[in-house]
Amino acid sequence: MKTSHGVIRGYTGVAAVDSKHQVVLHAEAFGQGQEHGLLEPMVEGGNAQFKDATPTARAAIEQSKVTADSGYHNQETLTYLEAQGIDGYIADPGFRSRDPRFKEHKVPKERNRRKEKARFTQDDFTIERENHSCR
Repeated sequence: MKTSHGVIRGYTGVAAVDSKHQVVLHAEAFGQGQEHGLLEPMVEGGNAQFKDATPTARAAIEQSKVTADSGYHNQETLTYLEAQGIDGYIADPGFRSRDPRFKEHKVPKERNRRKEKARFTQDDFTIERENHSCR
């Protein structure tokens, strides 16, 4: 799997979960680092799990909504959801750059900087020659 740290052994685990009952409907591991492009195989895998479901269950599946985080957001995924007639809600990674309420979200906040340390000067010391010491 290619990552920003080079090639490593790893997988991206993805699960489709029923939000009402918290039951995993379909889960799969993919050998890639990013989530983009994985929503379609997850939807297809979920549909395959329920291909022999009762008509009532099929109707519930067809009325379900798909939610996903911004890692799944790309044009191909949005086109796929629209073509399949799926009611999908995927977080938009560019939302803050277009929303005026977040106009200054990239402006760095002033950090709590350390105060300049007080340094000793030569006037802060006294030399006691008879004791061979310095205070």
